[in-house]
Amino acid sequence: MRGLISRICGLLGAVLAFCGIILLGIAPELRLAITGIELVALVLLAFFFVEHFEVLRAFSVRRSTWVGANSLLMVLLFLALLTILNFILSRHTHRFDLSETGKFSLAPQTINVLENLKREIKVTGFFQEGGRPREEFKDLAESYRYHSNRLSYELLDPDRRPAIAKQYGITQFNSVVLESGKREARIKAAADIVTEEELTNALIRVSRDERKVVYFLEGHGEHRIDDTGQTGYSQVKEALEREGFDIKTLSILKEGKIPQDASIVIIGGPQRSFLGGEKEAIRQYTKDKGQILLMLDPQEKTGLEDLLAEWGITLDNDLIVDISPNLRLLGFDPTNALVLTYTSHEIVKDLRLAALFPVARSIRFSSEKEPALVYQALARTGPSSWGETNFASREARFDPTLDQKGPLDIAAAVEIREGESDSKATGARFVIIGDSDFATNGFFNFSGNSDLVMASVNWLAQEKDLISIRPKEAKSAPLILTQTQGRIFFYIPVIVLPAVVIATGIGIWRRRKRL
Repeated sequence: MRGLISRICGLLGAVLAFCGIILLGIAPELRLAITGIELVALVLLAFFFVEHFEVLRAFSVRRSTWVGANSLLMVLLFLALLTILNFILSRHTHRFDLSETGKFSLAPQTINVLENLKREIKVTGFFQEGGRPREEFKDLAESYRYHSNRLSYELLDPDRRPAIAKQYGITQFNSVVLESGKREARIKAAADIVTEEELTNALIRVSRDERKVVYFLEGHGEHRIDDTGQTGYSQVKEALEREGFDIKTLSILKEGKIPQDASIVIIGGPQRSFLGGEKEAIRQYTKDKGQILLMLDPQEKTGLEDLLAEWGITLDNDLIVDISPNLRLLGFDPTNALVLTYTSHEIVKDLRLAALFPVARSIRFSSEKEPALVYQALARTGPSSWGETNFASREARFDPTLDQKGPLDIAAAVEIREGESDSKATGARFVIIGDSDFATNGFFNFSGNSDLVMASVNWLAQEKDLISIRPKEAKSAPLILTQTQGRIFFYIPVIVLPAVVIATGIGIWRRRKRL
């Protein structure tokens, strides 16, 4: 009776295993049901093997016509067991990182973020097929998905899927887009490899409930964010919205103040002067640790000069002229300033592409303000540039008595230190750029222009301060052997062990031959 039951169990187990495989192909989303079916099949098949192990072994050693059939049955049942075990283990994995530096483990901050995700997040990576950055990101994404079932990812090659790349506005490899509902965050890998810190920060931005608000000032002839023409800022607006910011316009003359929800205020190319009340509103905003991005053009009197002087900033009344051969090769006029290298400031340390400033002025900082202010240049022109002060002349010529020779600061960052004894600047932040046209639709996508704008806004919004993850250090631990040890490691695996295997095989063959 027991033998009959065991045979029925074996048959039923094989049928259930087969049905589970078929169901996996038809409806893979029924993961829980498939796992239950395969577990039952595993128990039934295991019971069959235990009950009939001696009988099956006896059949397998008989010299009869049933030997082949029984052996085949044993192999098939054993493969079924392995298949079921592999399926179950693939659905319930556990990762171990045995590397000395924990290279393949996520930081505790990242794990905490992943375990507390409240909404579904889709990650789309745009990488070249077969490249190292793609494989590196795939390993990183797998680590993230291991800690949260709310995160999913997909890797696409922009060359093979151009329609999707165009839909997302992807123009270069090694870009990542994170989506959660209507929210979106983007990563452009500066060094081709997307780091854990970059991915986690983007994850935080796209998953949090509160959105930071960026106000564009208007009322003084600034570039408009609803203008899709060459001189508009519509592309800046769209890029910031993709990063998860709320974009609004603001007229201080109408509102009387800068709203409390303003994370950043952008002043982009004013052509008329600010009134006293407007300047006072900006001054009060900076006292409340406000963040401001100023892009001011040459030969424009904005009325902000005295306010800038309080921050130690002087915008020279000049026009940067650059006679670099690189500009000539690109077909640009000498009044276009080309920045090829940047400083070590956090905003620009990862920028690799040149930035072009169509019509720009130079920036200077008063060292007298240094105890209370932290100033650092972001971008400087090359040695072949100068600040032209003779605007009446049709031909720009360097005058050593009037003009300042390059390199010249064309973009800078300033932080107000709350107390002179503080080691860090913890007050308001400013980014001042001597040109506003470089961020217009006509130039925004030129080389590194968009990167400079977005990096400046992220720094002002203190987005990069959300989480800081120290990269894992790669340690080298070479195995140093003596000459004798080297010989042992060579002879044993290469000569001795193969010789033992061959001799054993010959001995068994000769013994069986005598039988």
